[in-house]
Amino acid sequence: YQRRVHGVLRVVRLIKFSKQMHILLETVWFAFPSLVNITGFLFLLFFIFAVLGMNLFGNVRLGEYLNKSANFRTFTSALLLLFRMTTGENWNGVMHDCMESPPGCEAGGECGSVWAPIYFVVFLLFASFVMINLFIAIILDNFATTMQIEKSMVNLKELKRFIPIWAEFDPDARMVIPTYKLPRLLERLGPPLGLERRFRRIELMRVVEEFCIPEHGGVVHFIETLIPLARKLIGLVVSQRDIRDHEQMWRASFPELHRLPVLRYRNTRITVEQYFAASYIAAAYRRLQARRSVAALRE
Repeated sequence: YQRRVHGVLRVVRLIKFSKQMHILLETVWFAFPSLVNITGFLFLLFFIFAVLGMNLFGNVRLGEYLNKSANFRTFTSALLLLFRMTTGENWNGVMHDCMESPPGCEAGGECGSVWAPIYFVVFLLFASFVMINLFIAIILDNFATTMQIEKSMVNLKELKRFIPIWAEFDPDARMVIPTYKLPRLLERLGPPLGLERRFRRIELMRVVEEFCIPEHGGVVHFIETLIPLARKLIGLVVSQRDIRDHEQMWRASFPELHRLPVLRYRNTRITVEQYFAASYIAAAYRRLQARRSVAALRE
């Protein structure tokens, strides 16, 4: 028995060596939260139609398709029948049995309902066509996203590598680092996510301008640094409105962002290249003042 289990586990370990299998597992993992939500909604749909079916067809006389194994007389059997109907098996036969009318039955007792076609068609439309296809659409969408990540220059391994390197500059795990350390962080990351070499001041401002990393009075945040770097590497172009929407989502996921000051100039967020430009101008001004002071002392 242990050998069999060991053999199965050995096969499972082979998955990480298969790139295609790894992509499929990542797709299922990323799609899992959305699939749980859709499953919950689908169960609610089954619950509503099972209760309606018990009230409409609970006393209908059994026939060829509406029989002891498939009927609406109990909640459990109604759920099982609805689940079977989503596969398309004899749902029209069950519908005809639920439309039984005199003289085939006793009026007011074992007869069906004229609403049976509406009930069955609406249920099949939502459960079998809309919801099932929604399952497929979610999986395909996540598969396309996973494939885009795999084909791009950035992957999950590179994104996970960002975390320990960030920790070198943020040992207290405050989720922020001083803005002046950002160039060193980018150099430490290296390509493809960071910079391949040390840039001069003007070149550095031009490079970080493409990232659009928000600046918070001398510090930058973890998520507001990682996402722009990955976005630029993938080549994803977003509008200012999309960036604002992303910032709102980040604030919901990272409450510490609410405690950071938001700097704006003419209703536009201050970003790191503006911080570096201001610091370089201030340094140049201080250097000029120092030269004037030295010249005045010499005189």
